[in-house]
Amino acid sequence: MNETKETKELETVEMKLFMDSRLDILNVSPLSPSDWSVKVVTPSLPQSHTAFICTRLKKNLTWDGYLFAVLVKMRGNVIENDKLERKEEGAEAALHWTIKMGNEKEIEKSAVENRAVMKFRVTPDSIYAILPISKSRQLINTAVLSGHQISQAMRVFSVSLGGATQDVTSLSHCMSSESKVLKTSPACASVYVDGSEMRGSPSVKIHVHFENWVTDIAFTVWYPRLPVNVWLRDSTLNSVGEWPVKVLVSFIVVDDRTGERMFLSGSRDTLFDVTSLAGDRIHTADRSIAYVRRVDSKFLVSAIRKGVTSVIIKSNLPQMTLGTAPVTHGSLAVSVVYSDDQSESIDDIPNAEFSLSVTSSDEKLLVANVKGTNRIDLIG
Repeated sequence: MNETKETKELETVEMKLFMDSRLDILNVSPLSPSDWSVKVVTPSLPQSHTAFICTRLKKNLTWDGYLFAVLVKMRGNVIENDKLERKEEGAEAALHWTIKMGNEKEIEKSAVENRAVMKFRVTPDSIYAILPISKSRQLINTAVLSGHQISQAMRVFSVSLGGATQDVTSLSHCMSSESKVLKTSPACASVYVDGSEMRGSPSVKIHVHFENWVTDIAFTVWYPRLPVNVWLRDSTLNSVGEWPVKVLVSFIVVDDRTGERMFLSGSRDTLFDVTSLAGDRIHTADRSIAYVRRVDSKFLVSAIRKGVTSVIIKSNLPQMTLGTAPVTHGSLAVSVVYSDDQSESIDDIPNAEFSLSVTSSDEKLLVANVKGTNRIDLIG
């Protein structure tokens, strides 16, 4: 209710509300709590009204504003509800007010009341909007690395003019504005990525349709920065047979308008270890030279024979290499040259007749690893 009487003498406003029998009061909220207190009084039967006694808190200042708000609910009756179900209007509803203003003594003595009537059209409730909801508006596309689908549940609700909500997910239809970035189930139950996506996006829209209503919901999809980093512990390993390998990656989105790159970690130099996710995709280019095997939670590259190959991370859908790192395995042949210019391979000399030691001038580039007494493997 609104009061505009600009006078310092006004101390109390007493209002009585006589309700339509089809209406109930749900809530009363003071709108100027620092200036007015609001007391709600409901007399016992046979009285059929609700009284609102508003008392001024700051009596030395002029005031112009709203006193309180009343939220009412219509329960209707059988005949009227049937009419509303048929989308027909019901009988008009009315709120009858009596109002007294002044100080407390004036209100007690005065028999003069101002009267007002508020009337409402009773119309069938109808949808005001549809609202798609998801627990999170962000997805990290690890499906590109793992091949396993990543999904996010979604629901669609209708909101009526009367404030009623209803889950209409199964009756809705959804489409993605960019299916190569983010996909959606036709009935709007989820959004997902399956590894076939080619990029991410800071804002990809899902179009939601229900009856004649259309709206959008936007998601951020983080995508691995390619190529991913295939990391070998170092190049000076003690054994050709054990190369620990890790897969490190950053996730980014690129603004199509500005070209700005944004990183999930906040920095381009901060990488996530996704080895466990990408483990099934780690292979060697030539398995006759080396192969990848899993030991507990670790992935190791084991050498078979000398040669050059690469450790690769490969996506099946689409077919492309996500990252690679070279692996070198060679051997060194050693011969003994005698004073008469004759030479002999140490393979033909009994082991007891010589000792062999091999060093590298730069072990960051090449390591010589002596196997037994007559075999030298080169690790670079």
